[in-house]
Amino acid sequence: MRDPYEVLGVSRGASDDEIKSAYKKKARKYHPDLNGNSPEAAAKMQEINAAYDEIMNKGKAHSYYDNFGQGQESNAGGQNLAFQAAIQYIRYRRFAEALNALNGISEAERNGLWYYLYANAQYGLGYLTEAKLAARKAVELDPGNVEFVMFRDKLENGFNFYTSENMNYTRPIFGSFYNCFLTYFLMQLLCCCCGC
Repeated sequence: MRDPYEVLGVSRGASDDEIKSAYKKKARKYHPDLNGNSPEAAAKMQEINAAYDEIMNKGKAHSYYDNFGQGQESNAGGQNLAFQAAIQYIRYRRFAEALNALNGISEAERNGLWYYLYANAQYGLGYLTEAKLAARKAVELDPGNVEFVMFRDKLENGFNFYTSENMNYTRPIFGSFYNCFLTYFLMQLLCCCCGC
């Protein structure tokens, strides 16, 4: 993993304004829309975004760049730092790095969380079949974990937002007979109440 300060081309002592300025300059240079949707530019832009997020969130969240140590034990829970690094990598959409961190965990330590994180990383890289298999294994190992079950179900159902909580954002407001009827009924009710 590259140093986020190096990615943006700023020193570790740079001010927030200097960091923002460097980010904007790099974003203008590598934005995919300005580079013919080049995959290389998209990858570079993803790296720039992750570096900017990590630097700007350093005071708010734990920085795994500075503290990552392969296979070392940490905190009171004794959770392997590779798990923590994978979580952080996924948060910043650095899925290949997340897989590298997860692959450093011995098979004996691979629990439901490992398979859940692995599924997220695979999904992020576009490998849906691998993601589904890993999500199923996560649920098999920890069937009581609601987050694992929900993620597996979303993978299995193709993230069908038309039947999910985001329904209002994907369907037109007046796109069906039912919606037209409901709108007419509400308008009539409003007119009756207001004396129109």
